[in-house]
Amino acid sequence: MRIGRLAHVALGAGEHRDEMQHFYRELLGVVEVGRAGETTFLSGGMKPAYDVALVPGPAGLHHIAFEVPGPDDLAHARDRLAAVDVAVDELDVGLDHGIDEGIAFVLPSGHAFELV
Repeated sequence: MRIGRLAHVALGAGEHRDEMQHFYRELLGVVEVGRAGETTFLSGGMKPAYDVALVPGPAGLHHIAFEVPGPDDLAHARDRLAAVDVAVDELDVGLDHGIDEGIAFVLPSGHAFELV
C-alpha cells in the first residue's frame, strides 16, 4: 500500500462557521469550490479537489484524508485493513467534492481517517 500526500482536512466549525469561512477566504486566500448540504469545500487552487472542508458539528478535527496513487492501492489498503479486522466504510463520493473513490476507517487513537 502506498500513501501519497495529504488530500484534505475536514474541520467541525461549531458555532463559528461564518468566522471560519471568512478567515479562510479573506486571510488565507482560499476559495469556495463547492457545497454539499451544510459542508463547505475550500481550496487553495493547487489541485482539482479541495484542501479544507468545514462540516457541521463540534469545533475540532472531523477527519483527515490522504491520497493513494490509484485504485489498486486503494483496494490493497482495503484488503490490509480488513485482514486485521479494521472496519472500513466506502465513501459516498456524492457528498464529497472532487473525490472519485475512497474508504474511511478509525485509527487506534479514535481519529477518523480516509484514503482517497
